[in-house]
Amino acid sequence: SLKGSWAGAFGYPQFLPSVYLRLARDGDGDGVANIWSNEADTLASIANYFVASGWRPGQPWGVAVTVPPSLDRGALANRTVPTRCARVFERHSQWRTMAEWRALGIVPQSGSWPADHVQATLLEPDGPGKTAYLLTGNYRVILDYNCSNFYALSVGLLADEVEH
Repeated sequence: SLKGSWAGAFGYPQFLPSVYLRLARDGDGDGVANIWSNEADTLASIANYFVASGWRPGQPWGVAVTVPPSLDRGALANRTVPTRCARVFERHSQWRTMAEWRALGIVPQSGSWPADHVQATLLEPDGPGKTAYLLTGNYRVILDYNCSNFYALSVGLLADEVEH
């Protein structure tokens, strides 16, 4: 029998039926997109979801940064919050290029930095003066999958650890 969540999502990735029909993929070549018990199919389907949502290969999801105490956060406040997931996006700053963020005194904690033209938004999940991240469009793809900053940050940070 087929079982799903209270909202109708099913399988490992918790796809809604319309998402399954549009984006589920066969990851092991057996001709079936089995997201209920096949890890290869599940991972292929999630990857396809990310690609369809605008994932940019080679671009990080975000970068941990140090923010100078003098940064005028009010001038960078996001004034155009989307209606979808408003509580999530109201915590994000306006978009700026990496070059613009650097000019404002923001520096990466690890030394690596995306290209100057890459757009990013600032998120300080624990409030000003604490942990901070510059988030690229790939972070927004993760949010499209699950609209929670805590979820998206967890996915991004875990992915970084797996990669290293």
